[in-house]
This record gives sequence, C-alpha cells and structure tokens, in this order.
Amino acid sequence: RAITARDHGHCIGEGCDVPAAWCDCHHTRHWARDHGPTSVDNGVLLCGRHHDQVHHHGHAIITRPDGTRAINPTPGSDPNHHTTPPTPRP
Repeated sequence: RAITARDHGHCIGEGCDVPAAWCDCHHTRHWARDHGPTSVDNGVLLCGRHHDQVHHHGHAIITRPDGTRAINPTPGSDPNHHTTPPTPRP
C-alpha cells in the first residue's frame, strides 16, 4: 500500500495511468544480482509494458530531484542491465 500511495496509484511510466492493481512491483536494485532489498524504497509500480522495457531493453529507473521515480526513456541506460535469456520449458 505504501508503494501504491507513493506512486500515486499507477505505473510510474511517463503518462501511464495503468492502475496499481494491474501493475507489478519492480525492485529498482535487482534482488538477486545486486542484493536489493524488498522494501518500499527499492520498489516501484510498473505495468506490463514498462516492466518489459526495464527488464528486456535496459531502461533504467531514475530518481528525479523531487524524489519521484521515473523510467529513463533511453534503451540501454541501465549500466547494470543484463538480458536474461528465457527459461527453457520442458
């Protein structure tokens, strides 16, 4: 609920109004690779399209001077991004 309130009840993507109920909470610092905590400070709301941009196209989550979070629109802007190959299905 705290992340939903902080992110104004919708995806943080620029101009995106997909409601929180349809979003996933994304770790801004990767939970496994970078030991990012599961916390309000390390989470943001992303709809499916914006989550895909972050995970598969290397868009970085940035913090603006006013403290709000946004998605850097430049593909590959996350220097720590590593494309994860799809898991093979049996």
